[in-house]
Amino acid sequence: FVFTHLPRATSIEQIEALLPWNVNLDNLVVN
Repeated sequence: FVFTHLPRATSIEQIEALLPWNVNLDNLVVN
């Protein structure tokens, strides 16, 4: 998972809520 700097307890929903660019998550994961 790319967000290694975040606590493991952080859920995907919390991350998406924090990131306004969450629409690009797929691109980041692929790259």
